Amino acid sequence: MFTTGSKLFLGGTALAGVAAVVWGVTTGGQVGWTAVIGLVSLLVVASFLAGINFFIKDGSVRAVEPGAHTDAPAARPPAGASIWPAVTALGVGTTVVGAETYPAVFQVGIVLMLVGGIEWVLQAWSERVSSSVSYNASIRNRVAHPLEFPVFVAVLIGILVYSFSRIMLGLDKEGGRATFFAVAAVVLIIGFVSAASPGLRKGVVGGVAVIGLLGLVGVGVGFALRGEKDIATYPSTIDHPEICESPGEVEDPELREIDENASQAVSNTANVFADVRLGEDGSLSGIPSGYDEPQNPFTIARSNPVNILFTNDSAESRRFTVYSGTFATGETLEDGTPITEDVIACTTLVEEGGEVLLTLKFPKSDVNNLDPEGYRIVVPGVEAEPIAISVP
Repeated sequence: MFTTGSKLFLGGTALAGVAAVVWGVTTGGQVGWTAVIGLVSLLVVASFLAGINFFIKDGSVRAVEPGAHTDAPAARPPAGASIWPAVTALGVGTTVVGAETYPAVFQVGIVLMLVGGIEWVLQAWSERVSSSVSYNASIRNRVAHPLEFPVFVAVLIGILVYSFSRIMLGLDKEGGRATFFAVAAVVLIIGFVSAASPGLRKGVVGGVAVIGLLGLVGVGVGFALRGEKDIATYPSTIDHPEICESPGEVEDPELREIDENASQAVSNTANVFADVRLGEDGSLSGIPSGYDEPQNPFTIARSNPVNILFTNDSAESRRFTVYSGTFATGETLEDGTPITEDVIACTTLVEEGGEVLLTLKFPKSDVNNLDPEGYRIVVPGVEAEPIAISVP
């Protein structure tokens, strides 16, 4: 005996078969064959569902069977509404889009797909544990809550921190300070009002929290789309090697910032290759680690970073400068003259009694140096014998 569901699927099967034959006879070409393939696929699916439905007889049972009114599939409550299939589908779509666009979008799609799939499976399983809706819900919560709550809190904290960071990075110094104190004051006031009003309904507190969260996220997204504020780069001797030959303070106010508030002390834990000192009499001397007497020249291995400690024992602020050679760039002028490049490094202005650490690296041997005076350490403005540097 055919059940109602079986009859419907059989009717769909017959209709799909007739439509495939008619369409194939009356329409030709690629479009016709494409439609025929689709109708035949529909025929196969409908016939398969008709067979399954006929086998299970629409899940119906006879009324005289024991437990028919409580345990039969038809007597059980229908599956509850769920958002997780939509979340899973969104994750699949996001993953496909992210595979062709940005890795971050792909990763978000994977997360959405995993979360939606796991939650979907949990809900489908819990709804079939028993015939009691309340018991099924309790079983589902017992299994899922130990995982959901920590993940939800971690995601919420991440959203709050990220949104607030975008706002702070988008504001200037004064605006960021004012916003920070304003947000802290608002949170303090809300907490005080909540604690001082025990009768305040939870719905009101939850509504205020949700509105605040949505507002913070919205503003954070706006600042993220606008981009971070431009932060001026603090000048350094690396970016402006032209000051390395200055015997004292530079005249340019912008370049003078390089020497302002510069550190005049070095930690004892620094791995120092040599100690170079400018004496009270204007003499320049250097003692490498492991030596008791000053050495000139220094021998430094090629491509080996070394830290040299510069100490100013003179009565004036001075700058220590290292000439690291002149090399051909491989390009030439119109007349065939090779173009050369000077490599120079220096410390900030070292005050009387101050010390500065400078890290040096000589990637090329001094044999290739076009500067006739070679690698050397000097102090501009002081007529002291330079300390030569030998790089094998």
